[in-house]
Amino acid sequence: MENFFEFFDLPVRIELDEKELKRKFLKKSREYHPDMVGSDDAAALEKAERMSAFTNEVYKTLSNKQERISYILLLNGLVGAPGQNQMSPEFLMEVMELNEAIMELQFEENEAAKKVVLDRIQQFKSEIEQDAQSHFTAFDAGDHSQPVLEGIRDYFLKHRYLLRMEENFNKTL
Repeated sequence: MENFFEFFDLPVRIELDEKELKRKFLKKSREYHPDMVGSDDAAALEKAERMSAFTNEVYKTLSNKQERISYILLLNGLVGAPGQNQMSPEFLMEVMELNEAIMELQFEENEAAKKVVLDRIQQFKSEIEQDAQSHFTAFDAGDHSQPVLEGIRDYFLKHRYLLRMEENFNKTL
């Protein structure tokens, strides 16, 4: 299938105009809606159903910033391959400390300590977002160099890790 950004005739960017994305989605949805095809043409109906599903998949991916970043990294071959998803020892150490704090909270009812841990996770997420902003800006300005893409990948992996930690925190406590 075709590149998701090309399918909606949008630039490959991290920050997208959400209204423009929605407009392109609605246009493609009308174009490929199965009701627009005569029911007597089975091949055309099957194609319309396939394209309608693809249109929905493209919109779902591009309308979510994290999924959009993941897709951009996939387009550039920077996620999925062995050895590409490694994080710095410093980050892993901080995450390990946070995980230990979460485990300790499971055995004690300390609302203040819970708030401290949750605030630290939020602060950590905010810090990695700030660190990545220069990479996002450079990418959107057309710099698709390896260092920029690696900075985006680093953000993506850290954010995903912290999101899972936050979900675990909310489930466990």
